[in-house]
Amino acid sequence: MWGVACLLLVATVSLFALAPKRPVLASVSVSRDALSGFDAKGNIIWRHDFGVLNEGAYTNGDRSSWMGTLDGKTSVLFSPLPARTVDDPVPLICLDADGRERWRFVPGKTVQHGDDVFRPPYVVRQFVVLGDKIIVTSHHHLYYPSQIAILDHQGRLLREYWHPGQLNALATGTYQGKAAVYVGGVSNVHDRMGATLVVLDPETLAGAAVEHGKPSFDGMPPGVELARVVFPRSVLSIHERYNGVNSIFSRDGRVIAHVHERLTGSAQPSIQYHFNDRLELEQVVVSDVFAAEYRKTLHHDMTPEDRDALHRLTRIQ
Repeated sequence: MWGVACLLLVATVSLFALAPKRPVLASVSVSRDALSGFDAKGNIIWRHDFGVLNEGAYTNGDRSSWMGTLDGKTSVLFSPLPARTVDDPVPLICLDADGRERWRFVPGKTVQHGDDVFRPPYVVRQFVVLGDKIIVTSHHHLYYPSQIAILDHQGRLLREYWHPGQLNALATGTYQGKAAVYVGGVSNVHDRMGATLVVLDPETLAGAAVEHGKPSFDGMPPGVELARVVFPRSVLSIHERYNGVNSIFSRDGRVIAHVHERLTGSAQPSIQYHFNDRLELEQVVVSDVFAAEYRKTLHHDMTPEDRDALHRLTRIQ
């Protein structure tokens, strides 16, 4: 009897040893119409179709996917931007290690400012995992309302902040020594229309940015922010509708906001604004393209007065 049991045990162990190992997800990549998962050797192990995607938005660094552990499980976060005109919401989708959908967050809701009503769809633009939370930026598919959402690892909405102007740049860092979220883009308020940087605490953000003494969207409480600034217009953007924060870099208590002074055209004159941990301006650096465009437009190098004007930020909060 013992001999038979031993033989059965040996046979079971042998069969287990011979069974093919389950492939382990090592990376993901966007193709024309799908997100695909690969093992460490580059072999495809699954494919999740999304229809025709705007592939260029992922290859130029404007959008990305994320892979890691959420709620104790290997997960992939991805926002499928279509190649066509956006007619439906662009969500944030969480996939498991086998490419199956775990959950999805659909951004936005109907918001109103006076007679202007902004109904969905909304488009997820950027996202980042910060500890036990996920920060998601999204904007209306046509107009200016922008939502910053805080999710838990199951994709449930914990809190949200609304802003009059798209906030498409996102970074995490610190503000006065505490973890903070930096979002940048454009302020759409007419007397303060231009590039803006907002600092938010993921544990307390709420409401809608206050403009002219009241929340910028009807029926919402006043916005809860750590800090908010609007950047000045340079002589190159003074006749443009906007300038805007294109990207944010944060490390070791320092923050750099990269502001594009023209949002259209082939030349992208830009300015870097360097801040400390209290969002105090320390340095302003103009790009070579900005300097060249300045000379081309005004036929001389930058004047001290124009350089000084770049330091005159409007601090709202």
